[in-house]
Amino acid sequence: MPFLDYGMEIRRVICSTNAIESVNARCRRAIRARGHSPPTKPH
Repeated sequence: MPFLDYGMEIRRVICSTNAIESVNARCRRAIRARGHSPPTKPH
């Protein structure tokens, strides 16, 4: 597996980046499913 060819520090960064991207993807999916932000009340 090419992932294991990298050193421990590089693997840690790759895993962290994957986790961050996963969270971002979930947020985007939730926002898309819910729609845009609710309308604001007129002043």
